[in-house]
Amino acid sequence: MTTILDAAKALHGPIRAAVPQMQADRKIPHTVVDGMRAAGVFDMALPQSLGGPGLSPLEQFDVIEALSISDASVGWCAMIGADSGYYPGFLDDDAFATLYPTRNLVTAGKIAPAGVAQRCPGGWKVTGHWDFGSGSTHADRFVGGVFLHDEEGESISDGRLCAAYLPTELVEVQDTWDTIGLRATASNDYEIVDAVVPDNWLFDVMAPMQRDDPIYRLPSWFIYKVAGVLTGLARRALDEAIVAATDKTLFPEFIQLIDRPGTQETIARNEAEARSARSFVREEIAKVWDACVHEGDLSPKVLVPMRLAMVQASQVAVRVCREMFDLMTTTSIRSDSVHAQLMADAAVANTHIATSHRSWAPLGARLSGRTSGGPLFL
Repeated sequence: MTTILDAAKALHGPIRAAVPQMQADRKIPHTVVDGMRAAGVFDMALPQSLGGPGLSPLEQFDVIEALSISDASVGWCAMIGADSGYYPGFLDDDAFATLYPTRNLVTAGKIAPAGVAQRCPGGWKVTGHWDFGSGSTHADRFVGGVFLHDEEGESISDGRLCAAYLPTELVEVQDTWDTIGLRATASNDYEIVDAVVPDNWLFDVMAPMQRDDPIYRLPSWFIYKVAGVLTGLARRALDEAIVAATDKTLFPEFIQLIDRPGTQETIARNEAEARSARSFVREEIAKVWDACVHEGDLSPKVLVPMRLAMVQASQVAVRVCREMFDLMTTTSIRSDSVHAQLMADAAVANTHIATSHRSWAPLGARLSGRTSGGPLFL
């Protein structure tokens, strides 16, 4: 039986062949998206109770990592698009049936509030402009974080982190994504004006979910999928460097770069870092998933190490990609160099709020018994 992971790995050739087009067009072609859809990537998190395959977080990690080894933008869009399996945990049966009439639909959007949902007859009138809509050019559904206002325009959010499903046909995607890395994620701006949505299209992102499947016992599970992109980047950087160093002759020594002791030391050191970071991530995901399955402790004490592992994986990916870039010297500096692309992809991924160096301080505050280090996605 072909698994989703097997099907994702089988896309390696088509993805690699499409990379030049993706880099130029700044989006993933529909041929690749269709392959991911057919492989079952976008609904892999949807539990069996809702008709999905119900992959565990570790199994999802493996799929995203495999796609990221092929190309980080593809892995990133898989990671975002697979939120189609997570958001239904916030929805009642009617909303789920309306928004996901078929499986494997792609959901895109940003949950940080950049819009307003104002009470109106029939539900909420939503207006907003969001950035970082990864997968915007192939998304079937959009969500956007909103501040809640009453009929008179007064704020009623009360500190809640709320998001709304947006009518896809009314969403305007703007061609704003032109970056050094993750270029093909199409993380464009998108906006909507005065769109009326029903009550059950709004949800509190950090509130308990409406369903009791293990995957829904931790509302923030969707954040942790990004780790697979990071470990995939580090893995590919090392693999590409070993191949390239075997083919590169140094002058004036006239030896292969791979035979230089300094090269071998660099590869060994980075291999150890990459494997250690990957093991840390997998260990913590397994622990938290076990707590979800057995309805165990999901307090910050348990969750902080998983967030630490994510941030560590991000920092390691940046270092490994940079060191492999430096290792290849002038081979890396061409605009079409895979080493340059990987370094840029890792740098851009590292700016995400969930993985950047900005997370060290609030995580350290939690570890040292303080909670004043700022909010965390826990």
